Amino acid sequence: MPGVVRHTGKGRASDAASADTTPELLAHRGEPDAAPAAGAVDSSVGTMNVVLVGDKSGCARHVWINLKPLRADFGLNCCWVDDADGVREVACHTRIDVILHDVSPSATRLELVDGLRQASGGATMIVLTEDDRPDILRQVRALGIEDHLSWNNIRVATLRRVIGRVIERRRFQLQIDSSLRRERLRGKVLARIAECAALTEVLADLSEGLRQEVSCADFGFAIDADEASGGLLLWPNADCISAQLASRALSYAQEHPGARSLQSEGAGYVEPILNGDRLVGKLVMLPRPGMTVGESLLAHARLATELVALAVDRLQTAKSLRQSHEELRQLSAQLLNIQEAERQRIAGDLHDVIGQSLSVVKVAIEEAQQQFERDGIPDAAAVLGRLVPWVKQALAEVRRVSMDLRPAIIDDLGLLPTLSWFFREFGASCRTIVVEPKIAIQESDIPAPLKIAIFRILQEAVTNILKHAQATRIQVVLQRFGSVIQLAVIDNGTGFDAQAPGDARNRKSGLGLASMRERARVSGGNYVLESTPGIGTSVFVSWYRN
Repeated sequence: MPGVVRHTGKGRASDAASADTTPELLAHRGEPDAAPAAGAVDSSVGTMNVVLVGDKSGCARHVWINLKPLRADFGLNCCWVDDADGVREVACHTRIDVILHDVSPSATRLELVDGLRQASGGATMIVLTEDDRPDILRQVRALGIEDHLSWNNIRVATLRRVIGRVIERRRFQLQIDSSLRRERLRGKVLARIAECAALTEVLADLSEGLRQEVSCADFGFAIDADEASGGLLLWPNADCISAQLASRALSYAQEHPGARSLQSEGAGYVEPILNGDRLVGKLVMLPRPGMTVGESLLAHARLATELVALAVDRLQTAKSLRQSHEELRQLSAQLLNIQEAERQRIAGDLHDVIGQSLSVVKVAIEEAQQQFERDGIPDAAAVLGRLVPWVKQALAEVRRVSMDLRPAIIDDLGLLPTLSWFFREFGASCRTIVVEPKIAIQESDIPAPLKIAIFRILQEAVTNILKHAQATRIQVVLQRFGSVIQLAVIDNGTGFDAQAPGDARNRKSGLGLASMRERARVSGGNYVLESTPGIGTSVFVSWYRN
């Protein structure tokens, strides 16, 4: 059952009979007609803290006596102070819900109402007056005070009715305020989680919300977020007693699945943090001496553990996604390497086997043709003569396919001679487009693995321009800036809306853009595409050399 103490504004406490007591807040000392002390104050909405402000004269003593039977009925903790300083001191330790302000024998103390409200943090006011004179009642209402008691009607029944009405109103308001704070906290933290904020940032926001809910409770988190944060995380820090207890409770729960928590009921409150069925942490709350954890704070604690579990799950999912992306990148790189190796093998087979065979056939046919002409068999020589151009054409086609698959020149001579060959071949086959190359880099500046990537991206870009851009001019720039190698392919074609969805671009440009982007990414480059309808398209790829 809640206890009572009369507290002076100067930090002295005494009972109604003026016997000195200790200044321990809200603990019963020596008043014969007071209820036994409960030994703890619930800081939630459940127990209401009432402060009586007044001296020994007037209504205060009469009200103090009549409060006795109401303390257990309404769950009241009562405190008696002399002035605003006493209210301020009480407010430093606990929430004040109701102030009974004695303004008798005169109403001059009504001017202290605003100061008491401010000192108490906005507690509900009940004014105690000496009588019910209309002028005093008008002053009370002018101050926004709905409830008052006069000397004539201060009885247990009247006090019960007024206190009951005020307490009910106050409890309802506190419940609303607590719910609103929880929802604001939920929205704020969910926004942080959606941003994939660090776990410590989420915990900082939650801690701020818990401290606002009740300033007298100590709390700590222990989170085994090995996949999200790299190990055991103690919050607010490793030296925090609550965090250490949370760590012990977590270790005990992990070592003894299904067992009761290591934390005893008398030492505080423990809330598990569950990510699905997996225990990922513990939240421990340790009330300070004279306090207990109430329902309002427990609701905040459950919200905190729910949000921490969601943050851990989001971070673990994000990390798994990053790992999947890295694995996909490695697989894509391996696929491109395999593709290049297969192209090189096929190109070699075409050049070395089929090409050489066709060359032998061509030489044999030419020799036979000459022999028939010498032997006077012109018809046979004519037949063989018609075969020679076809063999030459097949041989040229084999060489072209071989070069398209994998230009042997890039392995034999390097990238720069390969680019010169490519520009010559393109100019010979497409006379409607002028290629303007600008090469400002040395062969030795280009890493060997990067040479084929640069060539393939350039090849794909030029092919894309030829198919879709309707351009008349292409600028190709390959240069080096310090440790940066940059390739730029710029055309003056029709262009397109670069902000359009990827599917629309692919429908217009085939798989070329995606292929260039993927090759750039796999080779460690930064790919940028710029395009404006009616002006043209620019492709920029940059690689950073270590």
